[in-house]
Amino acid sequence: LRLSNPTGERVAVALSVDGLNVVDARHTTALDATKWVLSPYATVEIPGWQVNGETSRRFFFTETGRSYAKWIGDTRNVGTIEAVFFREKRRLVEIRPQFSPAAPRSEVRREAAADASEPKDGATAKGAVKASPDDAERFAATGIGERTSFPVTWTDFDEDPAPAARVALRYEFHRELLRLGVLQQEDQLYARDRARGFEHRYAPEPGRRR
Repeated sequence: LRLSNPTGERVAVALSVDGLNVVDARHTTALDATKWVLSPYATVEIPGWQVNGETSRRFFFTETGRSYAKWIGDTRNVGTIEAVFFREKRRLVEIRPQFSPAAPRSEVRREAAADASEPKDGATAKGAVKASPDDAERFAATGIGERTSFPVTWTDFDEDPAPAARVALRYEFHRELLRLGVLQQEDQLYARDRARGFEHRYAPEPGRRR
């Protein structure tokens, strides 16, 4: 997942996949979530689930029955990716005749959860939509893949509680989109609707033939 900060100030980004924070696998509000802090005009590519301060495990698409959410035991939000962006609070500097200690800054960083390499005992899929248990296991979700080096550092960031932007995506396998009616079946009638007499290409220059 690629995050970009197009502004000249630091921003914090709460990022979740399948309803789970990619840093600590928690399901919280965006404001309470552990966040990624991006420097001005910075771009970062997040390869996977962060399992400690040095390592992440790669994202990959899979069925719900083999997903990280299934291991955690909460598959209610599979098929979703959401990023919520927060600006940093502006600090006011007050000059006084006598020294006054500054108020303590709140910390939004917490240590990432330990490596969740095994499913919890009794973990069961609850299903993201109304469907039979067998169907729910086949919906698209994100798995936890091989380890990769991705060192992170913890920092303080006092965010403005009002989000500056929010991006939410849903994803699903092609077969399920056909079944839900989001995409049309590519039958003969659909093919006739797309038929054309000529290929749509740019016109040749005057005086030249093809």
